Amino acid sequence: MAAMSRLLKYVLGYKLRLFAAFCCILIVSGCALTFPWLIKGLIEDALNKKDLFQLNIILIIALGVAIIQAVSQYTHSFIMNYIGQRVLFVIRNQIFEHLTHLSMKFHKDSRCGELISRTINDVNILQNLITSGAVTLIKSPFILIGGICIIFCIHWKLALLVTIVAPLIAGVIVQIGKRIRKVTHQIQEKMADVTNILQETISGVSIVKLFCAEEIESKRFSKENEGYFRLYLKGIKLMVLSGPLVWIIGIVGMLLVIWYGGYEVAHERLSPGALMSFVAYLLTISRPIQDFSQANILIQQAAAASQRIFGLLDTMITVKESPNAFEMPTEEMQGTQTLKGKIEFVDVSFVYDDKPVLQGINLTIDPGEVLALVGPSGGGKTTLVNLIPRLYDPASGVIRIDEMDIRDVTLSSLRRQIGIVPQHTFLFSGSIAENIAYGMLDASMEEIIESALNANAHDFIMRLPTGYDTPIGEHGVRLSGGERQRIAIARALLRKPGILILDEATASLDTESENLIQSALFRIMRQQTTIIIAHRLSTIIRADRIITISQGGIAEIGTHDELLSSDGLYKRLYEIQYNDCTD
Repeated sequence: MAAMSRLLKYVLGYKLRLFAAFCCILIVSGCALTFPWLIKGLIEDALNKKDLFQLNIILIIALGVAIIQAVSQYTHSFIMNYIGQRVLFVIRNQIFEHLTHLSMKFHKDSRCGELISRTINDVNILQNLITSGAVTLIKSPFILIGGICIIFCIHWKLALLVTIVAPLIAGVIVQIGKRIRKVTHQIQEKMADVTNILQETISGVSIVKLFCAEEIESKRFSKENEGYFRLYLKGIKLMVLSGPLVWIIGIVGMLLVIWYGGYEVAHERLSPGALMSFVAYLLTISRPIQDFSQANILIQQAAAASQRIFGLLDTMITVKESPNAFEMPTEEMQGTQTLKGKIEFVDVSFVYDDKPVLQGINLTIDPGEVLALVGPSGGGKTTLVNLIPRLYDPASGVIRIDEMDIRDVTLSSLRRQIGIVPQHTFLFSGSIAENIAYGMLDASMEEIIESALNANAHDFIMRLPTGYDTPIGEHGVRLSGGERQRIAIARALLRKPGILILDEATASLDTESENLIQSALFRIMRQQTTIIIAHRLSTIIRADRIITISQGGIAEIGTHDELLSSDGLYKRLYEIQYNDCTD
């Protein structure tokens, strides 16, 4: 129940509102206990004595009680719904914020659909417990205890008869609740599978169509959806079973009370009005018992959902700042020297899932140098550059920028100094201007246009219906691959970074656009340290140095001419590409 205790702390953050709702619930409970007593007065004091004045008084009181109960019911329902929605709002925000700070390894190892399911579906399950279940857990004990005390006052022997039934009802509620928690956990896991397939298929719908896989994906989705349906049906069977069982046991108890009560009335040891009042109180306290049964279902569902939610929130952030982290110098910081861009790798190794990816990397990149990384796929090139902005941390070794260990500076100040054009271009829904200025909300339109010009994107942007205000759709689907890549380049250049990383930045461009951008980039590159990852070796001939990465280590290092003159991996890769181009 540790997860439920943590959930309670969120709710207790609204103490004043909870107190107001608590007072209203007490009033509702008191009103519910008043009506059966009015029945006794109505029968014995008004109808039996044919006292019309007493009849009117009792009915007026009943009306007043009903109005007070209705107003209090509305008030506590509104307050609890408000608290419930605010708690869900806070939890969703915390999950989202935590997800954005979790390591890249976590995201690579996790399914997107499962994370969405935990953020949306699991959190939604908590709503019913907070808004309805919490009210039941507060209100029902008052009605139940108050009602039991009153029936003992009316006729203690009849009340003892009622207590025989209570353990049977409690046993049913507990046993069904245990099974519901288990099934609920399975349902949420299956919903994560369904959500994951949905997300994957919609994101890759073009591949689905090109490979004529619509039927395959439909069958895959239908299979998981069928599994979800069967689990949900199993849960429904358990949920609907508790109500009838409690009802049957309650009816048996009620019939025993009426039989024995009638016997007492016949022997004039109990008045008819008292018996009617006793039965009315039994009906009153039977509702909380049924509510407890339903609340137990909500508790078990919420417990399963809470375990998944807090399990996610408890996932450790592996790449985090040092407690004494300091800001890297920027142009805005007065009295400091701006970043030069010297990068040092000192005996750096990296391991992913116990598999060595980089081993013993020692490398110094001088300020303003243009360094190119080449080599076979999977050799560790992208991993190497991802260590610089600390998307990952090395297993051993040190990375320094201008003699500063990057683990000693704040993540935000480090990453502000680095502009990256990733291998796989990702754009957000919104306008072109918003995507270029992503992460730099204070960027002026002039700066955005300048970056687009440097990325050779301005001309095609101006041909669009609304220029820089043109919406690009989800993931930039309204743009071609080359256009998306140029937007990504403009986005990186806008930061005016001290370090620029281009991971296959021109791979999706045609030859003419690539040549134009290469010329612009090499002019801009001289203003900062630049690292280029490229498979097309023709794009890096002008680099100051070229490093060949193979099997997690540095195989060669030198200029284009130096590496061609040696009989190494670079020469073989170049000859393969050259021969392919001339065939």
